[in-house]
This record gives sequence, C-alpha cells and structure tokens, in this order.
Amino acid sequence: MSRKHFSALADLVSRAHYLDDEARARLVADLVTMCADANPRFSPSRFREACEPQPSRSTKNAADAVRQARAAWARTAQQLELVEL
Repeated sequence: MSRKHFSALADLVSRAHYLDDEARARLVADLVTMCADANPRFSPSRFREACEPQPSRSTKNAADAVRQARAAWARTAQQLELVEL
C-alpha cells in the first residue's frame, strides 16, 4: 500500500461522522495494524492524526453564519451609536 492509499483511508475515517469515539478508535487501531504490516515506512502517529474527525459542512456553515451575524451586529451597533450622538 502507498501513501495515497493511507491518505484515502484516513480521509474516509475522518469524514465518518456516524462513528462514535469508541468505534472510531477501534477502527483506527485495526487500520494501523493492517497498514503497518503492509508498509514498513507507515507512520502510525501521522495516520491517527489524519483520522481525527473533521467538522461537517453543516457545522462549518453554521460557524460561518454565526461569524457573519456577529459582524453585522457589530456594524449595526456602531451605526446606532453614531445616530445617538
């Protein structure tokens, strides 16, 4: 197996939001064993790091919406202060 294969596996695991923490840890441990047997240059620590869950798109979009709303509120608050003066 090559780096491309390891990256693809880690990407799949990181995007598997249906896995709970225990299931993800067990899956990663099994994959680390398999990958280390397949390639002596395999780095378990890098693979484990790459398997960490990534925020889903909806979570990322929600965070962006909150940031935009806060920025709009700050602009509105500044405008209100100018009107009150």
